Amino acid sequence: MNQLETKSFKDLKLTERQEKEAIYKYDLCDLIDKEIYTNHRSAQINNWKLGALHKEWNDLLQSGCNLVIEAPRDHLKSFFFSECYALEQCHGDEDMSIIIMSASDGLAVKRLDNIKRWAKAPRYRHLLKEQTFKAERKSGLATARQ
Repeated sequence: MNQLETKSFKDLKLTERQEKEAIYKYDLCDLIDKEIYTNHRSAQINNWKLGALHKEWNDLLQSGCNLVIEAPRDHLKSFFFSECYALEQCHGDEDMSIIIMSASDGLAVKRLDNIKRWAKAPRYRHLLKEQTFKAERKSGLATARQ
């Protein structure tokens, strides 16, 4: 009977890019830290960090179950889920659209503007090439269209 072997990324002989993609697929916190924060001036100046709560959220995302997240203000719920997670989903499917529903038009458009800002990071620039984004406002609903 053969025993199941555990292999590291180095054993798989992946390229650096393949290794990064494999890690990012399962670790949104690492992706945010290395791809978004390193390309965002405010994040660098203010030393933004994600914590244990965000790692727990990442684990819940990986479980594939439906989520309802309740956390106090300023815990980065919208940033984590509505902006970064949505943007990463588009990274894998360039034909995807993002729809943000919010209490007001202004908040929804602000989220989409943030997504566009994060999309300027090198990892996501291919999403911006030869495409224009516009926001449609419909009473608390903002949609990014390509």
